[in-house]
Amino acid sequence: MTEWSGALFGEARHAPLDWLSVVAGLRGDLFAFDVDTRGGASAGVDSGGEVDALLSPKLAVIVRPHEQVELYLNGGGGYHSNDARGTTAQVDPVDPLVRQWGTEAGARWQPDSRFHVTSVFWFLDSDSELVFVGDAGSTEAKGSSRRFGVELTGFVRPVPWLALDAAYSWSDARFDTLPDGADKIPGGLEHVVSAGATVTLGSFSTSLRLRHFAAYPLIEDDTQRAGSTTLVQFGTAYTWRRVTLDLAVVNLFDSKDNDIQYFYASRLNLAEPVGGIDDTHRHPVEPRQLRGTVEDRVLAAAPAFRADGP
Repeated sequence: MTEWSGALFGEARHAPLDWLSVVAGLRGDLFAFDVDTRGGASAGVDSGGEVDALLSPKLAVIVRPHEQVELYLNGGGGYHSNDARGTTAQVDPVDPLVRQWGTEAGARWQPDSRFHVTSVFWFLDSDSELVFVGDAGSTEAKGSSRRFGVELTGFVRPVPWLALDAAYSWSDARFDTLPDGADKIPGGLEHVVSAGATVTLGSFSTSLRLRHFAAYPLIEDDTQRAGSTTLVQFGTAYTWRRVTLDLAVVNLFDSKDNDIQYFYASRLNLAEPVGGIDDTHRHPVEPRQLRGTVEDRVLAAAPAFRADGP
């Protein structure tokens, strides 16, 4: 399978007043797929090529009622791409590029460089969703959907050597084509929290970060839900002249939570029914690990060597 893509983007900015700015943009995307099914039951049958293109307009309006406050409204088109193999299928082919429309309204407050807070409400409408299929180990395109949510972020530096940041997001993801009570999008995260603290003392820095994913639906009627996952990571770095030594402890408290979870039918042995048994399938998070890197800033910034010249 071969996939080619290219894009062009242009924008224009206009500030008719000191407190008002307008930004308009247009993006064009072109994708080309060439699929060759060489093996399996569909060998040669679903081979072929497909080309698709989309134009996506963008518009942003930014209002500054005060030098410390900024309000903004953004909107425009976008897309997500489907599996190239599905675009050339003889039975139920899918669109290569799926249209999406989204908008967000938000506010920023930054009294000085040591503190800022951002809040935003967003909405996304999609012509179709990609849902994981356990039996095939791939995804399939399902009905149209709509998502909306709220995000809050904050940063504060109470003293020069300490920086604190936190973020929280809530979202609701549902299919448009399914009845109420059976329209949840499997795998759609609902509550996510992240927070961190960084200490910088001259050439030495250290940080502690937390990520938390709350329970989320695994099937459309929400009767099966994934468990929550909480991970903590610790990192420290020291720079001596041009060399930086970085050490990180991944999964500091050796959490046994799951990285991702699905709910579908599987058959583990011949004693189980032919159709399998519906159950939750989990991929655990990585165990506690110590990772280290050494970087020479001069070598890292040097251009790559080419045999045919500089």
